[in-house]
Amino acid sequence: MIASGLILYVGRGTFLWADDWDFMLGRFGLSPDTILAPHAYHLVGTDVLLYELLRATAGWHFGAYRVAMVLLQVALAVCVFIFARRRLGGWGATVLAGPVLFVPGHATLWFSVASSVASLVAGMSAILVLERAQAQRGRDIVVCALLLLSVFSFSLGVAFALAIGVWLAVAPATRRRLWVAAVPIVAYLAWRVGYSSNDQLTLENLADTPQFVADSAAAGVATLTGLGIAWGRLIALVGAIGIGYELATRRSLRTAETYALISLPLATWALIGLGRSATGPNGPTFGVGTEFADYVTQRFAQLNQSYSAAQSRYVYASVVFIVLLAAQLLVSRGGTRAVWLGAAVLLCGVVTNAIVMRDAGTTIRTVSDAVRGRLAAVELAAGTPHAAITANRFPGGVPATSLFLGHFDEAGFNHAVRVVGSEPVPLRVLRSLGPGAGQALDATLTAIVRPRLEAMPASPPRAAGCRVMHRHDWVAVGPANASIRTSGSPASVFVRRFAPSTASVQVGEVPPRMVRHLTIPRDRSQKPWLMRVVSSGSVALCSS
Repeated sequence: MIASGLILYVGRGTFLWADDWDFMLGRFGLSPDTILAPHAYHLVGTDVLLYELLRATAGWHFGAYRVAMVLLQVALAVCVFIFARRRLGGWGATVLAGPVLFVPGHATLWFSVASSVASLVAGMSAILVLERAQAQRGRDIVVCALLLLSVFSFSLGVAFALAIGVWLAVAPATRRRLWVAAVPIVAYLAWRVGYSSNDQLTLENLADTPQFVADSAAAGVATLTGLGIAWGRLIALVGAIGIGYELATRRSLRTAETYALISLPLATWALIGLGRSATGPNGPTFGVGTEFADYVTQRFAQLNQSYSAAQSRYVYASVVFIVLLAAQLLVSRGGTRAVWLGAAVLLCGVVTNAIVMRDAGTTIRTVSDAVRGRLAAVELAAGTPHAAITANRFPGGVPATSLFLGHFDEAGFNHAVRVVGSEPVPLRVLRSLGPGAGQALDATLTAIVRPRLEAMPASPPRAAGCRVMHRHDWVAVGPANASIRTSGSPASVFVRRFAPSTASVQVGEVPPRMVRHLTIPRDRSQKPWLMRVVSSGSVALCSS
């Protein structure tokens, strides 16, 4: 309950952003093509179903999406607790399950990764059922169904299926049940053939995957302990050596469960690495230290000026898998000293992660303000003549738009508004938008409607209809006072509407000894535009 409340509090004021809009604006209905179409090369069927359900019931009210995400995270922590309690008892399980709820970064605050969390929940549930399955056909069917759900939700399900395949293959008595793991893998391969035609698997990925696996282990340990990437590398290396030593010297540890839990993170990291790890010319690029970069990345992993292995959504799964393996290894020791030592280390990690999570919430609120401002501009521009709004029409072009609004297009937006029956940012709240949202609104609206300085007729307005404008004056732009006359120096013209005075938008310049009329198309808001003119010479604002 405490962790749930903290996550909801940290995520206050956030909104749908980035990939969320690809689902909210681009996928409607429950046809096979809608559900099975890949997103970033992944099968994300659960995401499609969740967005469809929440959009139909909650519309644009993001609180419902946040609650659904928290419920998934709590369900995953409960699965980890049940797994660990069978081995370490209640207190030990609490110690290990706690960090799962405190993974910083967008993994806990971004609804678009709900499908990967659902994949973890389904995969964990399959493990829990398998632990108690005594070669009974009914339980095998349940395990297979849960693995199919995990695969249907995200590619992490393939790693779960492989790990359970290892579990069943180790003992001769259970090999006849390998179909339980084989069916989900075959289903995933069939989906790739039918729907995922663009394959990211390249030789560059294969060459870089070993480093990606090592970096993933280090990032997971760094997040669990809160000690940073350097210590994460060292602890991960010592841990790998320790696991090898334990397997070599303790026969009781060499069980099907142990081998499966070792293969689970390795399979996950290898599969992600094969698709995402390339650092060559075909590799994905990820900025480090950018304005909206993931805080968990800045804190824990700047890996060769990229952070693909340390993205929060990947670290989230790594934390879960490391915790499961720790529970399996600690039970063989049968003592409480190691548990309490681990508890002290993990407590430090939880405190660090809670602070980083708070910072991530601040960053995502900033992103959310920019999203609201951009959407409000689209809504206001609906009442003006303008070219079709696509991603490259927004300030910053496609790269910035993909961060805020995914692959936005106006037709999809208008369709979503008609389906939901309301707009994402109600016009009645525009005046209460924060400075960040107001700045994004003004910048986006000017980019869409394109205010312009038009040349006046040869005869300028009479001087009697003019007044001198001072450098810091802001005046409301209206039909009676929108013409600008310069003296011997050029003048730069700035406008703003919802943004603070420090965040105005320049719309052009007036040449020396010329008159220009500022034209801004009317839109759906009655709030006037404000104009400021900056020049080293005198400037007059004249009646048209």
